[in-house]
Amino acid sequence: MKAYKTAAFFITAFLSFGLSSGIAAEDASVSESEPKGVAPLAAEAVVLPKDADDPREHAWSIRLRVPKVEWEVVGEQRPKREWTKIKADVEMMTLDVNMGYPGATQLSELGQNRLVDIDGKRLSRDEARKRLAESTPVLVSVSGEMPDPFYLRCFKRDTLIVLFGLPTSAEYNLLPTSRATRSEVE
Repeated sequence: MKAYKTAAFFITAFLSFGLSSGIAAEDASVSESEPKGVAPLAAEAVVLPKDADDPREHAWSIRLRVPKVEWEVVGEQRPKREWTKIKADVEMMTLDVNMGYPGATQLSELGQNRLVDIDGKRLSRDEARKRLAESTPVLVSVSGEMPDPFYLRCFKRDTLIVLFGLPTSAEYNLLPTSRATRSEVE
């Protein structure tokens, strides 16, 4: 049943991004204009238990299960006559994301990975532990910035968002990639 709920969440999230352009803005803070930035990804998050061997008192992490999408255009392309056919392969990736930073860190707030509510307020470690004690649906901002309100109006007020700070490896690049582009680079 849990797998069904997870699949239903991902399908609903992806469909809502595609259909949201036809929804009238109900919130005065959301403009009728085009959305800015990249839409967030739907994922699952859970707080990891504290590692007893880690001497850092501020250290804590979350485990994300997030989709990694590779796509390619298939068949004949006939612009203005029919929709282009796209084949997409989705692989679920697991990322362990460090969320704890000492107060005296040299990183700016924007350079740190952080967990925020839908209004952009950063959650404390204790609140995150309560809210993510079990695997919970979240959004992931692939740009590291708060998603445009246009994308967020489709979600409940208790939705949490993971914002990546400075990337620590290439696996944090979660934007959908084209197989054609990847094979040109290789």
